[in-house]
Amino acid sequence: MGEESDGGVQVFAVEVDGKVVGWMTLGMGSWNNRLRIHEFLVLEQHRRKGVDELLLDKAKQIAKEKDCRAIASGAQTNNFGAIEFYKKQGFKLNGCDMNGLSQR
Repeated sequence: MGEESDGGVQVFAVEVDGKVVGWMTLGMGSWNNRLRIHEFLVLEQHRRKGVDELLLDKAKQIAKEKDCRAIASGAQTNNFGAIEFYKKQGFKLNGCDMNGLSQR
């Protein structure tokens, strides 16, 4: 797992056979002491093979080291796979953004 930092945002990537197959970007919310996952992506053919858990474990480790009160992330309301993944990892649904949803 590689790491880069730029302006307070950390980037972590997982490589398999020299190819990046997953990454996430993290940033601290100093006003609310939360670690924020800005981006989280694992290539489809590498999902459910431990890459996603490896990345999230790194976020949990950093949150613990920084004594954060929470880790925050987001997923589109129709991204059921991501929502279920986060729930299985111990995340709680904290809200639903209804902006942009049309009523037909």
